[in-house]
Amino acid sequence: MKVLIKNSNVVFDDCVKKKDILIENKKISKIGESLNEKDSVLVNGDGFFCMPGFFDVHVHLRDPGFLEKETVETGAKAAAKGGVTSLCCMANTKPVIDSLEHFKLLEEKIKKEKINIFPIAAITKNLEGKELVNFKELSSKVFGFSDDGFFVENSKLFKKAMEEAKKINIPILSHCEDTFLLDDEASESVAIAKTIALCLLTNCPVHICHVSTKDSIMLIKAAKEMGVKITAETAPHYFMLTEEDAKGKDPNFKMNPPLRKKEDRAAVENAILDGTLDCIATDHAPHEKENKKDFKTALNGVIGLETLFSSTLTNFYHNKKTSLSFIAKILSKNPAKILNIKNKGEIEIGYDADLVLVDINKSFEVKEKDFISKSKNSPFIGKVLKGKVLKTFCGGELIHE
Repeated sequence: MKVLIKNSNVVFDDCVKKKDILIENKKISKIGESLNEKDSVLVNGDGFFCMPGFFDVHVHLRDPGFLEKETVETGAKAAAKGGVTSLCCMANTKPVIDSLEHFKLLEEKIKKEKINIFPIAAITKNLEGKELVNFKELSSKVFGFSDDGFFVENSKLFKKAMEEAKKINIPILSHCEDTFLLDDEASESVAIAKTIALCLLTNCPVHICHVSTKDSIMLIKAAKEMGVKITAETAPHYFMLTEEDAKGKDPNFKMNPPLRKKEDRAAVENAILDGTLDCIATDHAPHEKENKKDFKTALNGVIGLETLFSSTLTNFYHNKKTSLSFIAKILSKNPAKILNIKNKGEIEIGYDADLVLVDINKSFEVKEKDFISKSKNSPFIGKVLKGKVLKTFCGGELIHE
């Protein structure tokens, strides 16, 4: 089936131009003006913006094992609603995705979904930090290795993991948190310093997850200037919120890393704009209400797939800090590059037709009842965001409107 998106403002890598886009065989086949194609499904994009589908490199689908929180199916639907056409699902499931046998529990579910799901395997067996998984065995099935939720404290083991990952050209995604400093915000920066040192030693590409402090950013910036093969992400709650927002003890403001000081929020924002932080990911971590009743006992984590675009656009574009092309870069192009995924993240002829039609000026209040994720633990409930996804195409197929 052919799809022709007419007269939308197309967000390219370096500019925005009013163009038509023709989709054939799941690919972008033509980009131009006044395109006409027989037997094509017409989509009126006039007045709206067409962006590359968003790519979230950090998502917890909770499947297998925690189906009361989220499933592959509900997570994929939430992603499509938020314009996320590609995502990486983390390995901290039950059982942990640490072997081919356990991967098979996920594989068939992934194949049924209409978005692109790129699985991440554990670095160590059962996330215990004691014994490495079989990197070579898993290399044909996964797109990264991460013990997310835990830091690989054993430096010798972590170094070996980087060496194994480098052999197969698959990145490590590192949850940086020194468990001996859990009550100190230096827990993050100390673990990042160690990760950078091992990355420098092994020359292995490493991606740093959910960066939240100014000290961490300083280290990452210095490492990049030294030529260390390191990339890094943050999440919308770290540039939209601060620890002041958590003082009301609403459990929807409890996550790990926790919300930080005002100066950390400002540092995160600036680091996105200057390229120290490469992309924005949600760390989508659904929890059922039973585990989000009381701040003290609540489990860490917030959802984010459905508000990724809107929160990013509100904070950066509508506050006149950057362009739509830059938003596309940090939500689409850079994440695909980090994971070595070809033909995604940009609107170019020959690229996969993963596209999002958005109304950048549509304001809406975030309401619990509107989430289609199985869990509703969002810190943005009650906030007004500006920018709404209207239609999501993945491989040329309309998967949300």
